[in-house]
Amino acid sequence: MNTDYSVDELQFMGQVREWFEANLPADLKRKCELGVPLNKDDYVSWGRILNSNGWAAISWPEEYGGAGWTATQKHIFEQVSYETGAPLVYESGVGMLGPVLLEFGSEAQKARYLPRILNFDDFFVLVDGEEVDFDE
Repeated sequence: MNTDYSVDELQFMGQVREWFEANLPADLKRKCELGVPLNKDDYVSWGRILNSNGWAAISWPEEYGGAGWTATQKHIFEQVSYETGAPLVYESGVGMLGPVLLEFGSEAQKARYLPRILNFDDFFVLVDGEEVDFDE
């Protein structure tokens, strides 16, 4: 993989870094630095902060509220996110359900659910289907 960035990509990297430094809440950054598990409120809060800048779903097309970025821009975003100590976006909604709706959902389903997923109004979790014996 070529990691030589163009002038535009380096400028983009600087903008992303500047945004993270200005918008990442100190308490959330500290939790991440200490390895403290994040709770639902942390993920919802951070997701909404990202969404306020159009960055909650960087792989989605712009017409549905995504960033519409190139693969290199997504890589830069994730790299800067890691370097600045930001948490990852909670993936069940924007990373799992959203792409399925984008591919297979009707326009009515997209209109109903995608904005709610982007703003973390609905919070989805992936549940393991294995049986669990709670008596053990």
